[in-house]
This record gives sequence, structure tokens and C-alpha cells, in this order.
Amino acid sequence: MASSDLKSLLEKAAAAYQLENYPLATSLANQACRIAPDSVDAWDFHGMACQEQGDTKAAEKSYKKALKLARAAYE
Repeated sequence: MASSDLKSLLEKAAAAYQLENYPLATSLANQACRIAPDSVDAWDFHGMACQEQGDTKAAEKSYKKALKLARAAYE
């Protein structure tokens, strides 16, 4: 996976999020998580998009994954 692919997906997800198209933002962030499962940014963004849709369980799961990855990066 090229970092440019991840960056592109997250940029598209951010654009959808800013337009309040949360289903699209979630879908794009989910793709980012699949292609870069160790990306803190992808998981954090996925959590934000899920939260905006009221899916607190998915948001919490994504935030926890992002936090776990971030902590591991500093160990």
C-alpha cells in the first residue's frame, strides 16, 4: 500500500465529512483502515465519522484501536 493511496482516501473522507456526508466519510475511512490497518489517522477518522452518524459502538472501537496503535508507536 502506498502512503499516497492512504492520504488520498483520508483527504476524500475529510472532504465528505466537511460536507456532512458522514456515510461516505465512514465508507472512505473504512477503506483506509483496510488498506492501512496500522494507521492511527485512519482509525481515528473512522471513529469521528461513525460518531457523527450516532454509531457510538463502532466509534468507540475505532478510537480504542487508534489509541492502542498510538501507544504502541511510543513504546
